Amino acid sequence: MLVTSDITLAVGDCAGRISAFLAALIILAFAAMPVRAGSAPREPYSCRLYVAVDRQCTFGNCDGRRLHRLKRECLRDGGGQP
Repeated sequence: MLVTSDITLAVGDCAGRISAFLAALIILAFAAMPVRAGSAPREPYSCRLYVAVDRQCTFGNCDGRRLHRLKRECLRDGGGQP
């Protein structure tokens, strides 16, 4: 003869297994999805440096030779028109 607590325990155990299975399934589904945030191509490092030095020039702290050199490197590395 089953007691109410035994029935509750059996149903709770089955529900726990199902919820654990669903949680694992959801985690695997998210793990299989491609990450789109990191897939965008970044600008070359020389172009990022050029932009940083260009920003410094707007505040009056400018080195023209360095700016010109970084612009040439950016164009050489395929950064397009800076």
